[in-house]
Amino acid sequence: MSHPLCLKPVDWPVIDQHRWRDARSGPNFLSGSRPARARSPKRCRIVEQGCGQWLSFLERSGQLDLNVSPEARVTPERMEAFLVELRQRVAPWSAAMMVQGVQRMFAVMAPAHDLSWLSVAVSNLKRFAKPSRDRLGHMVDPRQLYHLGLDLMKKATLDAEQGRYHAATMGRDGLMIALLACCPVRIANLTQIATGKHLLFGNGHYRLSFDCDETKTNQPYDGELPPELTPYVDEYLRVHRSNLLARGDLSETDRIWIDRWGQPMLEHSIRAQIEKRSADAFGRHVCRICSGRLQQQASRIMRQRTRRW
Repeated sequence: MSHPLCLKPVDWPVIDQHRWRDARSGPNFLSGSRPARARSPKRCRIVEQGCGQWLSFLERSGQLDLNVSPEARVTPERMEAFLVELRQRVAPWSAAMMVQGVQRMFAVMAPAHDLSWLSVAVSNLKRFAKPSRDRLGHMVDPRQLYHLGLDLMKKATLDAEQGRYHAATMGRDGLMIALLACCPVRIANLTQIATGKHLLFGNGHYRLSFDCDETKTNQPYDGELPPELTPYVDEYLRVHRSNLLARGDLSETDRIWIDRWGQPMLEHSIRAQIEKRSADAFGRHVCRICSGRLQQQASRIMRQRTRRW
Protein backbone atom coordinates (compact mmCIF):
# COMPACT_ATOMS: atom_id res chain seq x y z
CA MET A 1 0.00 0.00 0.00
CA SER A 2 1.45 3.37 -1.02
CA HIS A 3 1.35 6.32 1.35
CA PRO A 4 0.93 9.97 0.30
CA LEU A 5 3.91 12.22 0.75
CA CYS A 6 1.76 14.71 2.66
CA LEU A 7 -1.10 13.84 4.99
CA LYS A 8 -4.09 16.16 4.89
CA PRO A 9 -5.29 17.53 8.25
CA VAL A 10 -8.33 15.21 8.19
CA ASP A 11 -5.89 12.26 8.13
CA TRP A 12 -3.73 13.45 11.04
CA PRO A 13 -3.83 11.66 14.39
CA VAL A 14 -6.85 12.76 16.42
CA ILE A 15 -4.77 14.54 19.05
CA ASP A 16 -2.98 16.57 16.36
CA GLN A 17 -6.29 17.53 14.74
CA HIS A 18 -7.74 18.65 18.06
CA ARG A 19 -4.72 20.72 19.02
CA TRP A 20 -4.52 22.43 15.62
CA ARG A 21 -8.24 23.17 15.64
CA ASP A 22 -7.96 24.53 19.17
CA ALA A 23 -4.97 26.73 18.24
CA ARG A 24 -6.95 28.30 15.38
CA SER A 25 -10.23 28.80 17.22
CA GLY A 26 -11.34 31.99 18.92
CA PRO A 27 -10.35 32.98 22.46
CA ASN A 28 -12.40 32.19 25.55
CA PHE A 29 -12.28 33.24 29.18
CA LEU A 30 -10.40 30.08 30.24
CA SER A 31 -7.69 29.84 27.59
CA GLY A 32 -7.29 33.44 26.44
CA SER A 33 -5.95 34.12 22.94
CA ARG A 34 -5.14 31.30 20.54
CA PRO A 35 -1.62 31.36 18.99
CA ALA A 36 -2.61 30.51 15.41
CA ARG A 37 -5.82 32.52 15.19
CA ALA A 38 -4.12 35.62 13.75
CA ARG A 39 -2.43 33.73 10.91
CA SER A 40 -3.87 34.10 7.44
CA PRO A 41 -5.46 31.03 5.77
CA LYS A 42 -2.61 30.91 3.24
CA ARG A 43 0.06 30.87 5.96
CA CYS A 44 -1.86 28.19 7.85
CA ARG A 45 -1.91 26.05 4.71
CA ILE A 46 1.89 26.33 4.46
CA VAL A 47 2.24 25.19 8.08
CA GLU A 48 -0.22 22.36 7.46
CA GLN A 49 1.84 21.21 4.47
CA GLY A 50 5.02 21.03 6.55
CA CYS A 51 3.29 19.11 9.32
CA GLY A 52 1.58 16.84 6.79
CA GLN A 53 4.95 15.98 5.24
CA TRP A 54 6.37 15.25 8.71
CA LEU A 55 3.50 12.97 9.75
CA SER A 56 3.63 11.15 6.42
CA PHE A 57 7.34 10.52 6.92
CA LEU A 58 6.67 9.07 10.38
CA GLU A 59 3.88 6.88 9.02
CA ARG A 60 5.95 5.58 6.10
CA SER A 61 8.89 4.80 8.38
CA GLY A 62 6.71 3.04 10.97
CA GLN A 63 7.34 5.67 13.65
CA LEU A 64 3.90 7.29 13.89
CA ASP A 65 2.52 6.49 17.35
CA LEU A 66 -1.09 7.64 17.51
CA ASN A 67 -1.20 7.43 21.29
CA VAL A 68 1.51 9.96 22.13
CA SER A 69 1.49 13.74 21.96
CA PRO A 70 2.88 15.51 18.87
CA GLU A 71 5.88 16.91 20.77
CA ALA A 72 6.78 13.44 22.05
CA ARG A 73 7.25 12.18 18.51
CA VAL A 74 9.87 14.72 17.48
CA THR A 75 13.53 13.99 18.22
CA PRO A 76 16.73 15.34 16.66
CA GLU A 77 17.42 11.94 15.13
CA ARG A 78 14.00 11.66 13.50
CA MET A 79 14.14 15.24 12.27
CA GLU A 80 17.54 14.62 10.69
CA ALA A 81 16.20 11.54 8.89
CA PHE A 82 13.18 13.57 7.74
CA LEU A 83 15.47 16.24 6.35
CA VAL A 84 17.60 13.68 4.50
CA GLU A 85 14.48 12.33 2.80
CA LEU A 86 13.22 15.81 1.93
CA ARG A 87 16.50 16.78 0.28
CA GLN A 88 16.23 13.78 -2.03
CA ARG A 89 13.07 15.15 -3.65
CA VAL A 90 12.94 18.92 -3.09
CA ALA A 91 15.35 21.85 -3.28
CA PRO A 92 17.33 22.80 -0.12
CA TRP A 93 15.31 25.97 0.40
CA SER A 94 12.02 24.06 0.09
CA ALA A 95 13.28 21.50 2.59
CA ALA A 96 14.11 24.30 5.02
CA MET A 97 10.60 25.72 4.60
CA MET A 98 9.04 22.31 5.32
CA VAL A 99 11.03 21.93 8.54
CA GLN A 100 10.06 25.48 9.48
CA GLY A 101 6.42 24.53 8.98
CA VAL A 102 6.87 21.67 11.46
CA GLN A 103 8.57 24.01 13.93
CA ARG A 104 5.75 26.57 13.67
CA MET A 105 3.15 23.85 14.12
CA PHE A 106 4.78 22.69 17.35
CA ALA A 107 4.99 26.30 18.53
CA VAL A 108 1.18 26.47 18.60
CA MET A 109 0.41 22.83 19.40
CA ALA A 110 2.80 22.62 22.35
CA PRO A 111 3.86 26.17 23.26
CA ALA A 112 5.11 25.13 26.73
CA HIS A 113 7.38 22.38 25.39
CA ASP A 114 11.04 23.33 24.87
CA LEU A 115 11.97 22.71 21.26
CA SER A 116 14.57 25.45 21.01
CA TRP A 117 16.90 23.03 19.24
CA LEU A 118 14.41 22.84 16.37
CA SER A 119 14.32 26.63 16.08
CA VAL A 120 18.11 26.66 15.86
CA ALA A 121 17.99 23.93 13.22
CA VAL A 122 15.54 25.95 11.11
CA SER A 123 17.74 29.04 11.35
CA ASN A 124 20.79 27.06 10.23
CA LEU A 125 18.92 25.44 7.34
CA LYS A 126 17.70 28.79 6.05
CA ARG A 127 21.14 30.34 6.39
CA PHE A 128 22.90 27.69 4.32
CA ALA A 129 20.13 26.86 1.86
CA LYS A 130 20.06 28.76 -1.41
CA PRO A 131 16.93 29.20 -3.52
CA SER A 132 16.99 26.93 -6.57
CA ARG A 133 15.94 29.84 -8.81
CA ASP A 134 17.97 32.95 -9.41
CA ARG A 135 15.61 35.72 -8.35
CA LEU A 136 18.17 38.44 -8.93
CA GLY A 137 18.22 37.52 -12.60
CA HIS A 138 14.57 38.52 -12.83
CA MET A 139 14.88 41.85 -11.05
CA VAL A 140 14.07 45.03 -12.95
CA ASP A 141 14.23 48.58 -11.67
CA PRO A 142 10.64 49.54 -10.69
CA ARG A 143 11.02 52.75 -12.70
CA GLN A 144 11.51 50.67 -15.84
CA LEU A 145 8.41 48.68 -15.00
CA TYR A 146 6.45 51.86 -14.44
CA HIS A 147 7.45 53.24 -17.84
CA LEU A 148 6.63 49.90 -19.46
CA GLY A 149 3.14 50.16 -18.00
CA LEU A 150 2.74 53.71 -19.27
CA ASP A 151 3.93 52.73 -22.76
CA LEU A 152 1.43 49.86 -22.93
CA MET A 153 -1.43 52.10 -21.81
CA LYS A 154 -0.54 54.82 -24.32
CA LYS A 155 -0.42 52.28 -27.15
CA ALA A 156 -3.73 50.81 -25.97
CA THR A 157 -5.33 54.26 -26.24
CA LEU A 158 -4.24 54.58 -29.87
CA ASP A 159 -5.28 51.01 -30.68
CA ALA A 160 -8.71 51.55 -29.09
CA GLU A 161 -9.27 54.59 -31.30
CA GLN A 162 -8.60 52.36 -34.31
CA GLY A 163 -10.94 49.67 -33.01
CA ARG A 164 -8.28 47.02 -32.50
CA TYR A 165 -9.42 43.96 -30.56
CA HIS A 166 -6.43 43.61 -28.23
CA ALA A 167 -6.41 47.25 -27.07
CA ALA A 168 -8.41 46.40 -23.96
CA THR A 169 -6.08 43.64 -22.74
CA MET A 170 -3.03 45.78 -23.49
CA GLY A 171 -4.44 48.68 -21.46
CA ARG A 172 -5.31 46.31 -18.64
CA ASP A 173 -1.83 44.77 -18.53
CA GLY A 174 -0.17 48.17 -18.68
CA LEU A 175 -2.18 49.40 -15.71
CA MET A 176 -1.37 46.23 -13.77
CA ILE A 177 2.35 46.74 -14.27
CA ALA A 178 2.32 50.47 -13.52
CA LEU A 179 0.21 49.88 -10.43
CA LEU A 180 2.58 47.19 -9.15
CA ALA A 181 5.59 49.46 -9.68
CA CYS A 182 3.94 52.18 -7.56
CA CYS A 183 2.25 49.96 -4.97
CA PRO A 184 4.09 46.61 -4.97
CA VAL A 185 1.44 44.43 -3.38
CA ARG A 186 1.44 40.66 -3.69
CA ILE A 187 -0.18 39.00 -6.68
CA ALA A 188 -2.97 37.61 -4.46
CA ASN A 189 -3.90 41.14 -3.39
CA LEU A 190 -3.56 42.48 -6.93
CA THR A 191 -6.00 39.80 -8.07
CA GLN A 192 -8.68 40.67 -5.53
CA ILE A 193 -8.77 44.43 -6.16
CA ALA A 194 -12.37 45.63 -6.32
CA THR A 195 -13.65 49.09 -7.14
CA GLY A 196 -15.03 50.95 -4.14
CA LYS A 197 -13.40 48.51 -1.73
CA HIS A 198 -9.69 48.33 -2.55
CA LEU A 199 -9.37 50.88 -5.35
CA LEU A 200 -10.51 54.19 -3.88
CA PHE A 201 -10.58 57.72 -5.29
CA GLY A 202 -10.10 61.01 -3.50
CA ASN A 203 -8.29 64.36 -3.81
CA GLY A 204 -7.65 63.84 -7.50
CA HIS A 205 -5.88 60.49 -7.32
CA TYR A 206 -6.48 56.81 -6.62
CA ARG A 207 -5.14 54.71 -3.79
CA LEU A 208 -5.07 51.03 -2.87
CA SER A 209 -6.27 49.87 0.51
CA PHE A 210 -6.39 46.39 2.07
CA ASP A 211 -7.56 45.41 5.54
CA CYS A 212 -5.30 43.43 7.85
CA ASP A 213 -7.26 40.21 7.25
CA GLU A 214 -6.62 40.51 3.50
CA THR A 215 -2.80 40.61 3.61
CA LYS A 216 -0.29 37.84 4.18
CA THR A 217 1.40 39.73 7.03
CA ASN A 218 -1.92 40.59 8.73
CA GLN A 219 -1.00 44.26 8.48
CA PRO A 220 -3.28 46.81 6.78
CA TYR A 221 -1.97 48.30 3.53
CA ASP A 222 -2.63 51.74 2.11
CA GLY A 223 -0.71 53.07 -0.89
CA GLU A 224 -1.29 56.10 -3.09
CA LEU A 225 -1.06 56.04 -6.86
CA PRO A 226 0.58 59.10 -8.45
CA PRO A 227 -1.81 61.67 -9.96
CA GLU A 228 -0.18 60.93 -13.32
CA LEU A 229 -2.00 57.58 -13.35
CA THR A 230 -5.46 58.99 -12.67
CA PRO A 231 -6.46 59.51 -16.34
CA TYR A 232 -5.16 56.05 -17.22
CA VAL A 233 -7.17 54.40 -14.43
CA ASP A 234 -10.23 56.38 -15.54
CA GLU A 235 -9.75 55.28 -19.14
CA TYR A 236 -9.31 51.64 -18.17
CA LEU A 237 -12.45 51.60 -16.02
CA ARG A 238 -14.51 53.54 -18.54
CA VAL A 239 -13.29 52.04 -21.83
CA HIS A 240 -11.09 48.95 -21.64
CA ARG A 241 -12.78 47.23 -18.69
CA SER A 242 -16.22 47.91 -20.15
CA ASN A 243 -15.14 46.39 -23.48
CA LEU A 244 -13.81 43.31 -21.71
CA LEU A 245 -16.98 42.87 -19.67
CA ALA A 246 -19.04 43.09 -22.86
CA ARG A 247 -17.36 39.91 -24.11
CA GLY A 248 -18.81 37.84 -21.27
CA ASP A 249 -22.15 37.19 -19.66
CA LEU A 250 -21.58 38.86 -16.28
CA SER A 251 -24.30 41.28 -15.30
CA GLU A 252 -22.06 43.03 -12.78
CA THR A 253 -18.79 42.58 -10.87
CA ASP A 254 -16.67 44.92 -8.78
CA ARG A 255 -13.41 43.14 -9.61
CA ILE A 256 -11.32 45.41 -11.82
CA TRP A 257 -9.21 42.88 -13.72
CA ILE A 258 -11.27 41.21 -16.44
CA ASP A 259 -9.96 38.58 -18.88
CA ARG A 260 -10.55 38.49 -22.63
CA TRP A 261 -13.64 36.31 -22.13
CA GLY A 262 -15.29 38.85 -19.84
CA GLN A 263 -14.63 37.02 -16.56
CA PRO A 264 -12.71 38.14 -13.43
CA MET A 265 -9.06 37.14 -13.80
CA LEU A 266 -7.51 34.46 -11.62
CA GLU A 267 -4.13 34.79 -9.92
CA HIS A 268 -2.26 32.52 -12.32
CA SER A 269 -3.63 34.43 -15.33
CA ILE A 270 -2.51 37.77 -13.93
CA ARG A 271 0.93 36.39 -13.19
CA ALA A 272 1.19 34.96 -16.71
CA GLN A 273 0.30 38.31 -18.31
CA ILE A 274 2.87 40.20 -16.24
CA GLU A 275 5.52 37.64 -17.12
CA LYS A 276 4.67 37.82 -20.83
CA ARG A 277 4.68 41.62 -21.06
CA SER A 278 7.91 41.97 -19.08
CA ALA A 279 9.61 39.20 -21.06
CA ASP A 280 8.68 40.92 -24.32
CA ALA A 281 10.10 44.21 -23.02
CA PHE A 282 13.20 43.11 -21.10
CA GLY A 283 14.05 39.68 -22.47
CA ARG A 284 13.26 38.08 -19.10
CA HIS A 285 10.04 37.87 -17.16
CA VAL A 286 9.46 39.73 -13.93
CA CYS A 287 7.14 37.90 -11.56
CA ARG A 288 8.44 38.75 -8.08
CA ILE A 289 8.25 42.51 -7.91
CA CYS A 290 5.55 42.11 -5.28
CA SER A 291 7.29 40.00 -2.63
CA GLY A 292 9.96 40.12 0.02
CA ARG A 293 13.06 42.21 -0.51
CA LEU A 294 11.97 43.21 -4.01
CA GLN A 295 8.85 44.77 -2.51
CA GLN A 296 10.97 46.80 -0.08
CA GLN A 297 13.27 47.94 -2.88
CA ALA A 298 10.38 48.89 -5.13
CA SER A 299 8.63 50.79 -2.36
CA ARG A 300 11.77 52.78 -1.57
CA ILE A 301 12.42 53.74 -5.19
CA MET A 302 8.83 54.68 -5.91
CA ARG A 303 8.54 56.74 -2.72
CA GLN A 304 11.48 58.80 -3.96
CA ARG A 305 9.76 59.24 -7.29
CA THR A 306 6.43 60.14 -5.68
CA ARG A 307 8.04 63.04 -3.84
CA ARG A 308 8.87 64.57 -7.23
CA TRP A 309 5.27 64.09 -8.41
